[in-house]
Amino acid sequence: MFEKYLAPFREKVDKIESDIASIKSELSKNTEQNKINTENYRKLEKRVKIAEEKLSSFHYNSSDPDNTIYEINERKRRETEVIVFNVQESEKSVGTDRRQDDYEKIAAIIPDELSEIVKNFKLRRLGRPATGKTRPLLIKTPSVTEARTLAKIKPTNETNIVFKPNLTQAQLSHLNTLRSELNNLKKSGDNDKTIKYINGIPKIVNKQFFRTSEEKHQEAQSTHLLSER
Repeated sequence: MFEKYLAPFREKVDKIESDIASIKSELSKNTEQNKINTENYRKLEKRVKIAEEKLSSFHYNSSDPDNTIYEINERKRRETEVIVFNVQESEKSVGTDRRQDDYEKIAAIIPDELSEIVKNFKLRRLGRPATGKTRPLLIKTPSVTEARTLAKIKPTNETNIVFKPNLTQAQLSHLNTLRSELNNLKKSGDNDKTIKYINGIPKIVNKQFFRTSEEKHQEAQSTHLLSER
């Protein structure tokens, strides 16, 4: 008796449930699209930031001839210099004694095959002494080759000592731009890239083409061990 009344009711319920399922599906699609749009927006933001950094660097170097000449002269002056960070300062009072301590500390860090370089460079602390702070050391070498060799040194101890080339502000800006690009590449899943100095200029390159001699030696040893198993 009630069947003829229930049938239309069930049809309405089924239609409502179908509409709800359709709405949920549409909401899910919209949510997913919003996520994609948000991610695309973030990627665009990063690209704009990198472009702005490049443009800023370009303007700094190219907009004014005086800036260009100054930049060229600064790079020429600094290309024989290296900055060393986190070398503990001497506690001696006399300036010459303090400098001698710095020489000895640097000599202890530099590999034996580069010991001759120590005899030829000059060094000094940058900035005024400040309690609780370690001033970086500026090393002046006789040649560009020696400076680049020193800048590649990576101490094996745990002193956090770091050797870096003495870059101008424009060079630092360019390096920071490269680091941002490299970071974006890593986030996108490309872990085969790194930053290497080629003729004194930092560039993003493939790791496999610019492995260090130590890395090549370690790989050869691993291959040899595997072949013996």
